[in-house]
Amino acid sequence: MRGVGKGINFYSLEKEQRLGESLAKRLDRHTKFVPDPSVTDYVNRLGQKLARNSDAQLPFTIKVIDSEDTRVFALSRRLLVRR
Repeated sequence: MRGVGKGINFYSLEKEQRLGESLAKRLDRHTKFVPDPSVTDYVNRLGQKLARNSDAQLPFTIKVIDSEDTRVFALSRRLLVRR
């Protein structure tokens, strides 16, 4: 453990989880995800390895967004990668 997140925390884990789930639901309704299982499985395996070796205290859901924009961002418990 690297001790990331040891500073001021404005949200409890429960509040962070609720906020992340709410934002993720809205994102899921308005976002096109990559339908190719070989891509999504690979990115998910890689992301889960990173999460297991991090200070994360909540499980992650990892999705690949079908977009020309190249970015990675995270909501609480969710990592989203744009292809």
